[in-house]
Amino acid sequence: MIDSTYQLISYIISYTALFIICFLVSYRQELVFTLEFRRIKQVLRLLEKMETEFKEIFKKEFMRLGIPEEAERVYARISDFFVIPPEESDPVGSVDRLKHVLDDARQQIEKEVNSLLTSNDEESKVTLKQVFLEASKLGRVHKLVRHLYLTGLKSKNLAGLVQDLSQLPFLKLIAEKSFSILKCYLQDPKHPIGYGVGPLVAKALMEGAERIEAKKGVIVAENKLNGKRVVIVRPRGPGARTEEDLSEVLLEEIRRLKNPSIILISAQPKLKGENGVAVAQGAGVAVTYEPLKFKLESIAARKKLPILSVLVKLTEDELSSRINHNAQLVKKALEIVENSIKLLREPIIIAGLGNSFMIP
Repeated sequence: MIDSTYQLISYIISYTALFIICFLVSYRQELVFTLEFRRIKQVLRLLEKMETEFKEIFKKEFMRLGIPEEAERVYARISDFFVIPPEESDPVGSVDRLKHVLDDARQQIEKEVNSLLTSNDEESKVTLKQVFLEASKLGRVHKLVRHLYLTGLKSKNLAGLVQDLSQLPFLKLIAEKSFSILKCYLQDPKHPIGYGVGPLVAKALMEGAERIEAKKGVIVAENKLNGKRVVIVRPRGPGARTEEDLSEVLLEEIRRLKNPSIILISAQPKLKGENGVAVAQGAGVAVTYEPLKFKLESIAARKKLPILSVLVKLTEDELSSRINHNAQLVKKALEIVENSIKLLREPIIIAGLGNSFMIP
């Protein structure tokens, strides 16, 4: 009797195992799809939470500005705004076409901001323009991930899902950076962010300058460093100006100095595995705004100008949030810049690239 019971249990276990194996073989693609598809759903929920939180912060900011009735309309407009890159199949003039598109987008946003803020507070207008740009990125990523989710839900295509999942980490990173920067812009207390390291170092180099001039949202100073003539350029704060705002003046100063040596200072994301605060020096143009990068490379190549980049390496979180260890970062970058000045011919132009938010 006992042997029969054991034999029955053994049969049940065997048939159950066989059934499970057959089920997994028959429906393995559907199971893999269901398990992997959850990742898109998780990111979509995260983005929905970000947008909801940002919308509340945005409304509070508009109430502070005294125009709460405009909040909903403006939020819808900026979350739908996007920039279409120019055609790349024909490389001739592609940089000029890109610059035109970016300038046009900038002008449209400036018109929107000017229509909202009738006061003469230029710094608030500059920062609100950057709020529009970051909010449009966040809205665009949210819409794209939602599209991937709904498309995958309908098609159940595993090959397509694999392609979507390859994009997901990058889209999530873009959204997290934009959301973090938006909170820095709109929430109190306000402080410089990690992208502001370049302007902070440039500001330190301007101390005791013989000449300081403000023009077109940019501060230009002339100083003697290590016995050499140095011109320093940085975006003016406390509004959130960037290297895009800096580019025109920087190119003007390079033309005025005729054959200067060039030093660029900016923040850069750390590579995975890089630990601690790192400041590195390299040859070439470390600029993210492509039209400026192209112009600088062209001028340097044509005139045979030495061009160095001093990079302050930060984590992705540090770049888009309140900057920490200001003094330590600035001191290390200053040491490298001063050593570079000793080796370069004068005149030297130094550009502090990055975000000038809360850096007067």
